[in-house]
Amino acid sequence: MPAETTTDAETQTETGTETTTRAQTTQPDPPVVWQQTLGSAIATPPTSTGEHLYVGTKYGSIASLNTTNGSQQ
Repeated sequence: MPAETTTDAETQTETGTETTTRAQTTQPDPPVVWQQTLGSAIATPPTSTGEHLYVGTKYGSIASLNTTNGSQQ
């Protein structure tokens, strides 16, 4: 079951007096499609080229992953 994300929305109207209305909306997180173990912590934000995802690791290596299935390239 996917986790849920809650967002606050705030609306203000000005008609002589200020009114604030708060509404919460809940949206499910997208499902995890694949996972890959790299053998090291991720040290840089992932960069995507569409077909490949590049990730820098703590030990100085760069992993190239297929964005469709997570296989290492």
